[in-house]
Amino acid sequence: MKARPITRDLDWGIPVPVAGWDDKRLYVWFEAVIGYLSAAVEWARISGQPAAWKDWWVNPDARAFYFIGKDNIFFHTRDVAGRTDGCGEQFLKIFAEEQGRLTLPYDVRPTSS
Repeated sequence: MKARPITRDLDWGIPVPVAGWDDKRLYVWFEAVIGYLSAAVEWARISGQPAAWKDWWVNPDARAFYFIGKDNIFFHTRDVAGRTDGCGEQFLKIFAEEQGRLTLPYDVRPTSS
């Protein structure tokens, strides 16, 4: 895999917790995709069923399907798989369908360059 930056030069967002990086923020898709998992863990904890998140995230029969723009395919597939693989459990299998165009009435335009 080629290197991919996870920071942006912005003054809003989640700060990078590294000295000298005050003007950098974490790229939203680096943080947001792992949020899918952390939201499920938090829901399970709050609902009094701390292991319930595993029904979706660790169950070998569970699947997730995403229909996303081409710029986010890496973060929804390779990146999240790489981060969860290091946890010692077989996590959710993710399937992603890349949608590189936005279709509007009488107009088709690329969603990114």
